[in-house]
Amino acid sequence: MELKRLDKEELAALYRDEMMEDFPHSELKPLSAMLRLMDMGRYDPLLITQDGQAVQIDNDHESACRELTEILLNRDIRRMALIGGSESYVVTKNRLQGFMNAFEKRTDWDGERSVFLNVSDSRMV
Repeated sequence: MELKRLDKEELAALYRDEMMEDFPHSELKPLSAMLRLMDMGRYDPLLITQDGQAVQIDNDHESACRELTEILLNRDIRRMALIGGSESYVVTKNRLQGFMNAFEKRTDWDGERSVFLNVSDSRMV
């Protein structure tokens, strides 16, 4: 397997040629939003390939979740929760790691922190 960071042109081509076909419309994020986040340095799309075929497009979920949590900590949010899907998913594990890493740097924070995993329905929280 190979990992490649996509530039804006590669992301646009992949979006047009693959993602619009493969993703349900309700789950497909707007390309314009992804490109804007790339311009801001907040989104680094990663493409995983095997034998020249796309296997998965992803983002650095650990860093993204850590950065988002740090922003909330810096805004002095006193109650935070991570709500994640199945613990068997790598994305859930990576987001949890990023969430926890943000708190390691802020030993002075004394708010309330919760983690809910294996959530498949809002009634579970």
